[in-house]
Amino acid sequence: MDNKKKVLRILFENPTYSFHLRELARKGKVHPNSLIKITDELKSEGIVTKNKKKHLIEIKLNLENEKTIFVKKIENLKGVFDS
Repeated sequence: MDNKKKVLRILFENPTYSFHLRELARKGKVHPNSLIKITDELKSEGIVTKNKKKHLIEIKLNLENEKTIFVKKIENLKGVFDS
């Protein structure tokens, strides 16, 4: 499974939680530099929001975007069919 899918799965499992960059990197077993690139790409697509608080970056799923909700529904259906 590629790193982008790992990150998305973690975010979809916790849709209202704001992750710190390193916390998300640890949970997904992704290098923090790779995670920065992935989250920048997801932010440009509107799937996540990134907020910088002092020296920490918080990443959260953007539930106001229709594309995010559509992708989350697809992932939920995939999980149902895989079980």
